[in-house]
Amino acid sequence: MPFSGATVRLFLAVNFPGTPAQAVATTTTDAAGNYTFASLEAPENYVVAVYASATAGDPLDSVLVQTVPSQAIAVPTFRISAVF
Repeated sequence: MPFSGATVRLFLAVNFPGTPAQAVATTTTDAAGNYTFASLEAPENYVVAVYASATAGDPLDSVLVQTVPSQAIAVPTFRISAVF
């Protein structure tokens, strides 16, 4: 089930877990639960973390991704409980 309106933050791996101010970028999922971070540095290790709201302190889930020059990276589906 997609989660619309979830906050997704992108961190450099060395800064995770971190405060919202330490995020490289922040976005919100669309009606289908999708999101995009464009024009990222590569190669680089990032952590993509999903939060219930913009003010939530702890992520519901997170995943380490490694960017590759000139390649789109698909992030595995997050595992989020239905309490969202």
